[in-house]
Amino acid sequence: MYGWLEETTDERWQAAMETTRCLGEKKSAEAGGYSMKNSFTKEQYLEYIQMMQEVRDIGDPEKSHAKADDILCSLLRSIGLNMIVNIYEEIDKWYA
Repeated sequence: MYGWLEETTDERWQAAMETTRCLGEKKSAEAGGYSMKNSFTKEQYLEYIQMMQEVRDIGDPEKSHAKADDILCSLLRSIGLNMIVNIYEEIDKWYA
C-alpha cells in the first residue's frame, strides 16, 4: 500500500516516536511545562505520509500548499498541539 515505505517504516516510525517522546518530556519554561500526547499510531503515521504524497502530486502549487497546511494542522492537533494550530489559523495566508 505504501510502496517504498515498507522497507524503512519501522526505522522512520521509531525515529518519529523518539522525537515526540523527547519533546513531550521537555518540561522547561519555554515549553510551558507542556506534555504532548503520545498516542500517535504507526497506522496514523503512514496515513499522513500517504496524504502528503498525494498532495505533492496534485500539480497545482497553490492547491497543494493549502491542502498540505490542512494536513499538517490535523497532524499537530492529533498530538495535542491545538493552541499552535489555532494561532497559525489566525495568520493571513497568501499562496500566489
